[in-house]
This record gives sequence, C-alpha cells and structure tokens, in this order.
Amino acid sequence: MLGALGIAVVLLLCGCGSEPFIESYAPSWSYVVGTAAPALELRQEPGGILRNSDVYAAANGKPLSSPPAAIVPFREALLLLLAEESALELLERTSFRSRARILLPSPPRAIAFPNATTAVTSHPELGALQFLDLVALRPAAMLALGGHPTALLAVGPLLYVADSSGKRLLCVDLRRMAVVDSTTLPAPPRFVGLRADSSELLVLCAGSGDAPSLGAQAPMLLFLRRTPLQQLSALRLYPSAADSATVRLSGLAVTSGDFAWIGTSGGLLRVDMRTRGSVRVFNRWDIRQLVYVRGAEQLWLLHRADRWYVTLSSATRAEPQSQTEFPYTVTAVAPLP
Repeated sequence: MLGALGIAVVLLLCGCGSEPFIESYAPSWSYVVGTAAPALELRQEPGGILRNSDVYAAANGKPLSSPPAAIVPFREALLLLLAEESALELLERTSFRSRARILLPSPPRAIAFPNATTAVTSHPELGALQFLDLVALRPAAMLALGGHPTALLAVGPLLYVADSSGKRLLCVDLRRMAVVDSTTLPAPPRFVGLRADSSELLVLCAGSGDAPSLGAQAPMLLFLRRTPLQQLSALRLYPSAADSATVRLSGLAVTSGDFAWIGTSGGLLRVDMRTRGSVRVFNRWDIRQLVYVRGAEQLWLLHRADRWYVTLSSATRAEPQSQTEFPYTVTAVAPLP
C-alpha cells in the first residue's frame, strides 16, 4: 500500500508518557492488544482499563500459540495474522472464540477484503496472493504475480497490489483473476490508500530508512490516477530533517476529511491532499502501527519509547485524548467500534 515537489514542513512536538491528556470525549471504546507473551488483552478507553488480561485464553481454554503481527476486525469477526506460524486465526468478535485456523503458504504481509465472503493475503516470499473462502473457512485460489507483493487495497472488483521489489503498483481484476494495469514507481511502495471520493490512489513509497539501496533518500507520497494508472504528483516527506534518510514507514490512513496521516519512526505526519504540498509533523514518536476509525474520526497509534504506548487521538488535529503505557512488548492493536 504521486511533478514538481511541493514542500512545507511545520513541527509541532508532543511529549510522550508524562504529558497530561484531557479526556474530552464521552464515549468509551473497547480495544484488543496483542502482546509478545503471547496474549490478547481486552481494554477500554478512556483510562486504559484492563478488562481481561488474556481474553483469548479465557474464551478458548488455552493461550495463543504465537504473537499476532496484526489484528484486523471484519464484520462480526477478528482476524489474527500469525506471521511466525504462517497462519490466520478467525475469532468471533463478541465472544473471542476461535472459529477457524487457516494455514497459509508463507508468512502473510497484509490482508484485504474484496467482498463479504473473501479475504486476500499477500505473500512476498512467494510473489503471490492467497485467496481465502470466509464461508468455508479454507484457502481457495492462489494468484502468482512475481516480485514481492506487500500492501493491498480492494476497491470493488479491483485489487491494487504494491510490489516492493519491482517498484510497481498492480491492478488485478478479480473477475478475471488477472493483472489489467500496472505502473512503475520511483521507489518501493509500502502502503496504498484511496481518497474519500475514490478519484485517486495514494501510494506511500519507502526512503533509504526502509530500503538502504536507495542511498540517502526521504520517503515520498505519490498521487495516482486510477484509470489508467498514472502518477499525477509526488511529495517528499521530511525534506529538510536530518533523519529524512533513516526514517521508516509504519502506516498510511486516508480520512474522510481529505487528509492523509502517515506513521513513521520519526513521528506522525499529516498531508493535506487538497493542496498536495502541506506536510505537518505532529510528534516525534516512533510509531509502529496506525489505525484510522472512519465515522468516529479517530487515530489509534501504537508507538514505542522507553516502553510501549497506545494513544487515541483525533483524526482532524491529532489531539491526544487518551494514552496507555505498557511495560512489555505490544505487537498489534485493534479498536472494536
């Protein structure tokens, strides 16, 4: 998972851990946290209330066999990507009981849902996509693409696939199970997003922090036309910062307000897609995961300093609303709206 480069960077530094947070919203939110124990904690914000220290073990009579690399809510289920075991486990979202454990051909990198009954996982080691039948709860077809497919974005009958080794973005027509369009990118793609009006794609490309072979290069955000695939403009991130060549990317979230939020090891960035040139750095946290909750307009950040933190923020101005710290390793977080 875009020209002349428009560049404008404003630094707004926020503290971590010791900074007070104003609980400015009324609703409470449940979320699950995957830990290295491994365990699946159930918590509630505001206040970081621990409701169950291992809801998976409580529901299934045994602990998780490995830490989840990602936790993905989909309809009435929670899907755990178990990269260490090359597996996917599907849980009921309310009871947390395991419904199925599906073995995959290699460690999954990403997952997408083209429709209510199908999931797709990317497998860079194999250069392929694995399709999963969510009704029969079993693997279905595989589609070989070559390269290293990583990020996925499903839009109707089309699936956009980031190929990091080939520096390509591919468009797969799922009705034909074939690549129908592709375009070459200036750097390896890491994340793919879609503007709220569905008019353009956003592709977040690595800099030398993620791909040392690029030399001293900052990551960039590309704007692409969907049909046919064509780059419209590009925006370099951290153009003047000393760490621009070492920053690593951890997430891309495109909001209904036409902002793109970018998680990096050097902080949280916001790009105004209306101008394609306004970049603001909202903090200097080492962000490991970025989750956007549409409708509630929230950002959930998993970040690390002297310990691990989960921070709930506004998706308009990134105002922190609640923060919980963890003295042990957190591998994934998922809000349960």
